[in-house]
Formats: sequence, structure tokens, C-alpha cells
Amino acid sequence: MNKRFDVVNSLSDIITYKNNLIYSEYLSELAKSLVCLALPGYADICFREIECFGLGKPVIMPKKKNVFHNELIADYHYISIDADWEIDDSVDIANKTREKYCEICNNHEHLDFIGNNAKAWYRENVQFPNNMKLIFPDYYNKYRFLLNEADH
Repeated sequence: MNKRFDVVNSLSDIITYKNNLIYSEYLSELAKSLVCLALPGYADICFREIECFGLGKPVIMPKKKNVFHNELIADYHYISIDADWEIDDSVDIANKTREKYCEICNNHEHLDFIGNNAKAWYRENVQFPNNMKLIFPDYYNKYRFLLNEADH
């Protein structure tokens, strides 16, 4: 059976999820969430985590192995679970996730700290025009005056 499915089913007492939402409903549900859970799929990170960062939502997920230009720092930009998705079984991952959730769910100051840092990372690395500094730095530097004029 699918490991992600097993973990989610094991956590049904602390998480809720809905299937088949249109994108606006999905974003609305994210915005209402106290904390979001991200489990690896085909890659270590995907657009869902990035969307949560953009909304300033803290995300619980295994420590990232990806390397970014501006690093995602465990327990600063996201709440890390000390689990190895490739080695640990679904029961162990679910237990570590539940432990971490119970540890942080009532610490709103810490959740705000993580959410604010995640949103700042999103603004610096994903949001236009800042993302252009990373993708096309020469073009950004040459034409940034056009971006500034468009803001006025």
C-alpha cells in the first residue's frame, strides 16, 4: 500500500482533508489551517509546500534534502520531523508526526514565527519580481527600473 496513504490514515485523529476541491476552495482550506502537513511524494518538495509558505502557514514535514539558492532551514522556515521517508516505515513516520504536532500545536508564538519566516522565504524566492533576481539576475538588474515604474 502507499506509504503516504498509510501515514495520513494513521493521523486521522489530528488531521482533516478533503478531496476534489477546486483551487479557490483548496486555498481557502489552507488559509484556515493551523498547520499543514507535507509528506514526500515523487519529490522531496512540491508546489503544495510553496503554496503554504505563500500563505504564511507553518508546514510539518520531514527534513528537506533539496538544495535551494536560499536554503529552507529546518525549524525556521518549516517544522521538521526527524524521519527518513525512504527508510522509516509508515507507523514510525506517523508517530513522529503526531509527536511533533502535539509538541507545537498550542505554541501559537512558535507557529507564527515559522509561518512568518516561510512567507518571507516565499516572497524572496518565489514571488514576482523577486524570483527574477534568482532566475535571470542579469535581466533583472538591466530592466528592474521598468518593474519599479510599473509599481507606481
